[in-house]
Amino acid sequence: MNSYQNVIDRYVKNMKEELKEELELLLIIGSSSSSKVIPGWSDIDVILVVSEYNFDLVEKIKEISNSYEVKIGTTIYSKREFIEKNIDPKTYYHLYLLQSGKIQLQYKKSDIELPNITYDDIYATHYPYLLWRLHIYKRNFLYNELTKEQIKGLYKTTYLIMKAILIIDKELPRNYEEVFKLFSEKYHFDYYNYEEFINNYQKDNEAYKNIIEYAKRFLLFVMERY
Repeated sequence: MNSYQNVIDRYVKNMKEELKEELELLLIIGSSSSSKVIPGWSDIDVILVVSEYNFDLVEKIKEISNSYEVKIGTTIYSKREFIEKNIDPKTYYHLYLLQSGKIQLQYKKSDIELPNITYDDIYATHYPYLLWRLHIYKRNFLYNELTKEQIKGLYKTTYLIMKAILIIDKELPRNYEEVFKLFSEKYHFDYYNYEEFINNYQKDNEAYKNIIEYAKRFLLFVMERY
């Protein structure tokens, strides 16, 4: 985690120095917000709120984000979008985590108010998100053979569907470890060893393909519920 934390510290410092008064809020989300990163696999996910969205600013943000050895995924909102809650399900959820004290804010301008997020907001955004993800999931089984990259996508979508179900059921998982473990315990479904998958995938050991049969069982299990 130390190398990731070092990147986060430098990134926050650079954003504050380069964006100056245009930066309204910076929030690290995902695995990096809970100290459960997987070296060589985890990205650093960020929510940025800026005074006004414009492409000169986007280029500046892109240049800073691309200057690090770890991939940084950035969601950008204008101040108006953010305050009016014109935000995606992932942002709703992480603001809810922030309100719940599960993650920490890296920077906030004193005059910007955080929107209040309720469980009703979470349910209203995550239920359609779950159904959309399920439809994407089903498409994987129409291919005669999945590429390595498609298998990685299948694994990630498995995680996202599990996470959405847990969130809808009022759980607050923050990372891969919490999602796979909690889903298995709560719904009495086979635990998937995500660390083994990642290790096999990175080493090109074909054992990573076991996610395909697991995903088929998982899909049928979920479709009984939704």
